[in-house]
Amino acid sequence: MLETGIDGFLELVASKGSINAKLVADELSLSEETVESWADILSKEGLVSTEYDKKGNLIIMSTTKNTKEKENHIKELTKNVQADIINIEANVHSKEKTLKNEEKMLKGFEKILEKDLEKTIAIDEEYGKIKEKEKEILELFTVMGAKEKELKNDSVSIKKVVDEKTKSIKNIEKELKNFEKEKVRLLEDIELIKKISKVLNVPAEDMNKKIQNIEDRVLEIRKLNNSVNKKYGIVKKLFSKI
Repeated sequence: MLETGIDGFLELVASKGSINAKLVADELSLSEETVESWADILSKEGLVSTEYDKKGNLIIMSTTKNTKEKENHIKELTKNVQADIINIEANVHSKEKTLKNEEKMLKGFEKILEKDLEKTIAIDEEYGKIKEKEKEILELFTVMGAKEKELKNDSVSIKKVVDEKTKSIKNIEKELKNFEKEKVRLLEDIELIKKISKVLNVPAEDMNKKIQNIEDRVLEIRKLNNSVNKKYGIVKKLFSKI
């Protein structure tokens, strides 16, 4: 919503009901001549009315036409905010579902990693036996070579998937940060709706609870996102040694 120019002028008059021209000039950083000129033009359009008080000061008053336009503006802004909230809720739900799938996949990685660690321990034991038994060296190296190849194949595949999932997690965090910026704009719009609705005595839907609910869910997603990201970090660190 514009806070300057003609729109700002009409918003100020509508929110006050009636106001001294000098106060309008001070509020909008305009000259009194400009305010009086605008008041004259807008009074002809039926958007404001004017009169002079006993001291000769110009008083500007909002009209039913101006009030009606502001009520329509509030309705339109409310509709837009509600649509934004619905889109954010859908996005949050999608991210929750994605993170739960990632966590499920990570558990599968952990099981694979446990098996690979068991294989690594077995290889270390085989190396100890080689030192004691020269006759078993060739046979043991053959077994170790096969196991090492299997580990490397597993590590390459898992590293690739982990890298992709890490990138996906970073994208989720980026989108969550975008919500923070979007939330500030929505809260400002909601406060503006409340302010003008109060002056006009028009009921305004309480959307702050929905915003708070979304914010709470986003916080939980961020915690889950960080937890999953740490686990992926452990997986990458372990496989980097293979």
